[in-house]
Amino acid sequence: MIDKQDKAQELVKSYLNKNLDDSTSYQPGTFRKIDSITESQFSGENVNYVRHGVLPPDTTNHKGFYGYTLVHEYRAKNKLGAFVKEDKIFYLDTGLTRVIVVQ
Repeated sequence: MIDKQDKAQELVKSYLNKNLDDSTSYQPGTFRKIDSITESQFSGENVNYVRHGVLPPDTTNHKGFYGYTLVHEYRAKNKLGAFVKEDKIFYLDTGLTRVIVVQ
């Protein structure tokens, strides 16, 4: 049985495979531990979740479970063919079926 961490990592890798400028150059680095989004803590996260329909517009005192975040460090070639190191936060839905937004 696949645990949430493994499922989230596979989801992120699949997303990157479809969205990188050169997916064949992808070099995975570290994945941090998956984290639940249970309430509004950071305005940047809230803005993205409101924009993508995960959080209601007024989330100041709203509590609940909204999905997960997974931080991933990796290297891949950009449009110019140069390797760049990235450290991104991937926001995932509650069922771990899609990447909602990447920061």
